[in-house]
Amino acid sequence: MDYLITDRLVVPEDRQHEHVEKMMYLPSIIDYEPTRGLPEPNPLPCLSGPPTFGVLQRPLKIHADDLEVWRRVLERLPESRLLMKGDYCGSFIQWMKDRFQDQVHQVEILGKTSSFDHKCTYQRVDLNLDPWPQTAGVSACDALWMGVPAVTLIGPRVIQRTTASFLTTLGLTDFIAETPDQYVDLAVAWVTTRKHELAEIRQGLPAKCDASPIRTGYVEAVEVAYRQAWRAWCASPMSLAEAQARLREAGAEVAYA
Repeated sequence: MDYLITDRLVVPEDRQHEHVEKMMYLPSIIDYEPTRGLPEPNPLPCLSGPPTFGVLQRPLKIHADDLEVWRRVLERLPESRLLMKGDYCGSFIQWMKDRFQDQVHQVEILGKTSSFDHKCTYQRVDLNLDPWPQTAGVSACDALWMGVPAVTLIGPRVIQRTTASFLTTLGLTDFIAETPDQYVDLAVAWVTTRKHELAEIRQGLPAKCDASPIRTGYVEAVEVAYRQAWRAWCASPMSLAEAQARLREAGAEVAYA
């Protein structure tokens, strides 16, 4: 592949040398299309009750290190709750419960539902807890559209920077942690000392998402980037033999002499 479609947060310019592809920088790493008919963000739940954190992720993204840090968050806030939801089998649920230790009574685990109902579950959540090393992708956008940002732990690899990319695009860098300890501190602060600020962010997130490159202007930016890539390819001094070799490497048949 000649290019990697990305943004400057996922692959910073000073890390381009780690990739064989050229960077095709866009204002957002993906274009998000929300589900139609979803409700507007409801009032922040922790303004009238105990804080509720959310992890609505596939089991493959959840690791023991995640669970230990989430357990520490619950330990810091004994009145808080963690709502987990996904297609979890019985043995996986038991594995998770075993790792929450004395905080297991603070955890509620829900099963798989329709996509629409799954997204509506965010109405019960104050703040998302992002997994790692593979952070959320489209699911992070689902939560943001419902008014729920995530605390995320940024790392050096592409898969560790996707949620941080969305948050940066939306101007929400205060949710990005660089260490597990900072992750815990941010999660606690956002639902306690900063909960009124979080409530304001919640109400404005759909409009902020809609006006951002995550929703507006992405297609046009891709079209411009593709045109620039095509012009660069046409201007390159590639011989016919080199073009044929590239096609063969890609598994295509070369039917001309």
